[in-house]
Amino acid sequence: MAEQPFRTQAQGSWPDRQSKLALRIQQVVGRSCLIPISVEFLFDPAAPITVSVTFRPNLAPPSTWHIARELLYRGLFESSGTGDVRVWPSSTSASGVVHLLLNRDEGSALFQMGGGSLRRWLEDTYEWVGSDEELATVDWDAVVEQLLNGA
Repeated sequence: MAEQPFRTQAQGSWPDRQSKLALRIQQVVGRSCLIPISVEFLFDPAAPITVSVTFRPNLAPPSTWHIARELLYRGLFESSGTGDVRVWPSSTSASGVVHLLLNRDEGSALFQMGGGSLRRWLEDTYEWVGSDEELATVDWDAVVEQLLNGA
């Protein structure tokens, strides 16, 4: 599967800068129907653990998912995730195709895309905020308060 043209965009100045990646991917419907869909990945260094992924179908309102950055990156090379979000490379590694499965109570959606652009973009985000620095932005007092208050 050839990758569709993409754009990346950095906004603001470090550390407030955000990075976007826009891709045209395919939603897999049934055994042989592929529907093109625009998707935007957004990385915010203030919340480096997750990537916001907004799906923009032609005839429906946009839908945004917040997906762990590590889950997305690992899914480029091996099966990653359980539950609501799963990512895995095609069984034919030479194709470079990556699958993304999203599950909700209402149903599930399967997508496929070329992984090269996503891999390069994710690697850029790790240069901005390394995996060893992700937890430095967590407000641990707020987390403990939420746990103690049952939130």
